[in-house]
This record gives sequence, C-alpha cells and structure tokens, in this order.
Amino acid sequence: MIIVSRAPVRINFGGDGTDLPLYYERYGGLVVSAAINHYVYAILSPAKGAPLQIISADHRTMVQRPICEDLIWDGDLSLPKAVVNHFNV
Repeated sequence: MIIVSRAPVRINFGGDGTDLPLYYERYGGLVVSAAINHYVYAILSPAKGAPLQIISADHRTMVQRPICEDLIWDGDLSLPKAVVNHFNV
C-alpha cells in the first residue's frame, strides 16, 4: 500500500505562527497568508526491512537511514525529519 498526500504551499505575509493554538489561545493571533500553486508531497510506502528515505526533489537532497537509527533534526530536511520522529514512523 502506498499513501500519497499533497498540500498547497502557504506563504505568510504577517503573523507567522500566531495561528497555532499554543500561541493564540493565550495571546490571540492574526495571520495574513495565501496558498499558491506549488505543492508539498508526502509519500509513504512501507516495506519490511527497507531503510527510511526522505527526499526533497526541489532541493536535490536525500537522507537515508536504517529504520532503527534515530534522525538528527538539523541541517537539510530538518522539518520532515521532525515529522517522521513525531509520528514515530
């Protein structure tokens, strides 16, 4: 089974992360943003014993690690690495 997800890229013109509950529930928030015609794709294709691969086609970079090895969240692809860690993929 392969899961493919696509989401439009959002550009924030002001307010940045003030639309996150941890912030706006305490301080309020206001964000001016727009979605554009570029997309972020996530593809999940689990295979028993296969290494974890995180690929950025637009930046022409890739990280490949054995499933049992922890990812370091710095440098290239730090956001997708954090997402993989958060969801315990």
